[in-house]
Order: sequence, then C-alpha cells, then structure tokens
Amino acid sequence: MRIADLPIDVRGVIFDLDGTLFDSMPYWENLGEDYLRSRGKTPAPDIRAQFKRRTLEGSAAYMKEAYGLEEPVEEVIAGIVAGIERPYRELIPLKPGVREMLDTLDGNGIPMGIATATDYDLARAALERLGVWNRFGFLHTCGTVGSDKNDPRIFNLSRERLGTPLSQTVVMEDSLHAIETAKRAGFPIIGVLDPAASLSNDSTFRHETRQQCGGFPQASRTRPQRRIMARALGTNTQPSPFGQAARTASNP
Repeated sequence: MRIADLPIDVRGVIFDLDGTLFDSMPYWENLGEDYLRSRGKTPAPDIRAQFKRRTLEGSAAYMKEAYGLEEPVEEVIAGIVAGIERPYRELIPLKPGVREMLDTLDGNGIPMGIATATDYDLARAALERLGVWNRFGFLHTCGTVGSDKNDPRIFNLSRERLGTPLSQTVVMEDSLHAIETAKRAGFPIIGVLDPAASLSNDSTFRHETRQQCGGFPQASRTRPQRRIMARALGTNTQPSPFGQAARTASNP
C-alpha cells in the first residue's frame, strides 16, 4: 500500500475500532439479546440494529425503557460489560492487514487516533494486549465525549487532537450511521466492509452502506484481506488501504 495511491493528501486518520481495526463484531452480535433473555425478556427482531447504532450507555438506556427493565441503567451497563469483557481482554484479534496499514501510516509520519463507542477500559486493554496501543495519539470513546456517533462531536474532537485539516483527515468506519455522520461533517471517509455486516440478514443496511460507499468488493473466505476491503466516499473511490496492505503481505 502506498499513501500516494489514496484519492486525497492524507494528513491524519481517525479509526473506528470494532469492525474496523478489531475483528470483534461476532462477539457483539448476540450481546443485547443474551442480556435481555437473562432478564426474562423476549428481544424484538431489530435488537441487533438498535444495539449497533447506540453507545453502550445508550443501548442500556434503550433496553431499560423499551423492555421495562427494573434495574438502573448503570446495572444494565455492568451486565453487558460482564458479557463482553473476556473477549476484549483475551480473545479479540486485529483484522488482517491492520498491522501493515499502521506500519505504512507510521512510516509516512501520519498521526492516528481512535474514536469508538466501546468502553474505554476494554478498548485500551485489547489495544495493549495486541501491542498497538502506542501507535495511536489518543483513544476517544462516546462515553468520555458524551455523545454517540449520530453526533459528529467525537470526530471533530479527534481531528482537533490530531491538528490536521478537515479535508485531509480520513475517518475509517464500518457502521452506516457513523459513516453518514462523518460524511455530513465534511470528513473524507473510507468505509470498511465487515463480514458481520456483509452476512447480515438486514438487506436494507447492506444496500444503504453500499450506496454510501460506492459499492464494496465481494468478501472472500479464501482471501482474508478482502474481508476488510472498502471504498472511499465521494467522487473519488479507491480500495481501502487495509485491503491493499493485506494483499501486499499475503501476495508478495
């Protein structure tokens, strides 16, 4: 992967975490459903979508209100975190091609940061375990910022921290609502196609994401790098540098 291959002059990168850097979405897939069932509630068919578009705090508040949970929101959060803590501390891997991508950005002196809806302590624990914590200048979470990714605040604060121009600060995301938010705020976007989204039964989600990102190459079970392929939003569409880095690594 070469920085010169990108459609803009990149000066900084803001990464999402789950589904973008981390291959973690399978661990989140049933979390809301499992918690509700543990409380004797029957999850609605859209619970995964409701959970995905909210922060952890927002998901807990939603479930408390929508399902009439008696426990306070803080207790709901604790129950959810208990169900996901071990994967972050012990199991969740980086996606194929991520290390090569970080090496390339580092080698070109491009600063990087993280903007995620994941709990700060869990995100940091996983980044440290995987040996990439020191690659990033900061870790911003929706919880610490005080808003979810329907609000561009976390992206704007991240860009300010990087100290880079808006038009040259790329946001890398896999979630449609976050892609739309960052795009409206004026950021160049690279949308990452995560297998959890590509294999989802939510055809509307898949269609809208492809519309926003100008289409995705097909995922391949035999070529892991294609699982992380994407296209930049806007008039210029290029393959994700993740995909290019992974191709270079696996096909020298």
